[in-house]
Amino acid sequence: MAGRIYIQKHIFLLAILLLLKSILYSQSVNYRIKVFDEKDGLAESVINCVMQDSRGYIWVGTNDGLNRYDGNSFYIFRNKIADTNSICDNLIRAITEDKHGNLWIATSNGLSNFNRSLGYFQNFYHNGSAPSSLSDNSIYSVYIDSEGWLWVKTTDMLELYDPVTGTFKHYKPFSNVFSRLSPLNHNVIYEDVFQNIWLGTKDGLNLFDRKRERFQLYSHDDLNPMSLKCNAVRTIYEDHKGNLWIGTDEGLSQYLRRAKSFRHFLKPE
Repeated sequence: MAGRIYIQKHIFLLAILLLLKSILYSQSVNYRIKVFDEKDGLAESVINCVMQDSRGYIWVGTNDGLNRYDGNSFYIFRNKIADTNSICDNLIRAITEDKHGNLWIATSNGLSNFNRSLGYFQNFYHNGSAPSSLSDNSIYSVYIDSEGWLWVKTTDMLELYDPVTGTFKHYKPFSNVFSRLSPLNHNVIYEDVFQNIWLGTKDGLNLFDRKRERFQLYSHDDLNPMSLKCNAVRTIYEDHKGNLWIGTDEGLSQYLRRAKSFRHFLKPE
């Protein structure tokens, strides 16, 4: 019996020592930050978006091309005027990946789809004689939802791509919140756990009801302290508890679903 207690004590002490060692090691780790610029092969230093695909590649969107980083070097995809299978423009605003591993790239002059198996780009543009084409060539955001559908944000439309027909369905908001150009960082599409589509712009937060195909706008109201803190929405995120967090130009807001109002987290004065 005494021997068993002796062994248990030593096992306990060993566990404590291992725990202390891991804590001390984690505190002593020095993280190294490497800065990439043109000298490393990057197209340019103005970065608009970054994403990692399912194969591990890092994709970087700049004002002068789409960059693919494989862990060692960059490869740059740029538009070639005589090549219709090249990316449609060099100003890259957003990147997303679909369930087939293909990339969708929002540019300032059209929407590009990089087909991995074929190794080239298929481009989509506005066509005045085709109502089901893109409503505008200026693309600000792209998003793949939980069912694999592609959503596209143009200057004044939210658009849904039909991969079978290769066409786009246009959803125009009830107000003209998209009618004025939004800055690059005020265009975000997000799907919550209830499959609602949220759209952040410089003019407020929009909730898109997919069943009724209608928008509900949440905006700042000086007379309502529970309204959105600021209309300029930069980012949207839902935590594991289903809370929706809204990052704006003037602070962080949390959306209270039942009350359909907001609480705010601001910088202390």
